[in-house]
Amino acid sequence: MIRLKATGNDGKRYYYEFNKESSFKQVFIDFMKELGFNEETLFYFINTYQQEFGGEEILVNREITESKESIENYKNKEFDIDLIFFDKTINLIVRTKKKAKLVKVVERYFKFKEKKSRSL
Repeated sequence: MIRLKATGNDGKRYYYEFNKESSFKQVFIDFMKELGFNEETLFYFINTYQQEFGGEEILVNREITESKESIENYKNKEFDIDLIFFDKTINLIVRTKKKAKLVKVVERYFKFKEKKSRSL
């Protein structure tokens, strides 16, 4: 489970923001699998090509914290997901009509910021 930095929605799109940290990778993979995405779909999220000395490209395990600013998109029949990498944060945007399913999975993998209680 990883902590959410911010959330929001407009009724059609659901927004989640996280700090860019290596623990995001496995949680995101498990989250996506539960939404019906398979390993093949997530192949380039898990792996990346790296150019070796001499120009040869090899497949390596991707380090999330080293991901440059970019946008990735994943789609299946129920969910259309954008994953946006920034310098220090990762934004997840989910478009779906299956709100109940999404909320259930989000609550399983993402921890909401605790509200501070104030005493009178």
